Amino acid sequence: MKGGASRIGREICLALSSQHYSVLIHYRSGADQAERTKTDCLGAGASMAETICCDFDVPGERAGFIGSAASVFGRVDLLVNNASTFNYDDVRTFTEGKCFGTGNHACQCHR
Repeated sequence: MKGGASRIGREICLALSSQHYSVLIHYRSGADQAERTKTDCLGAGASMAETICCDFDVPGERAGFIGSAASVFGRVDLLVNNASTFNYDDVRTFTEGKCFGTGNHACQCHR
């Protein structure tokens, strides 16, 4: 689960866990959140749960992600891509360039 430590990704991990999936919880930062999600996934019924730290902006880390996942679980049956970078902004200063630049990014604006 790319981006599985918090928010929507966490909820997807918990839902898969309730169906007895084994889940690998990816995070870029926030190891504490990832560990809490792991604990909660095991409590929700996951067959197995592990965490992995990976920065997808670093080519070497990105290239090894699937291999690392397969080495932990033996195979990968499902990959959910929820990883993103949030660029917080204010509606008065919003520009498309701040939200829709290159890469896998999402934007959330505040009043």
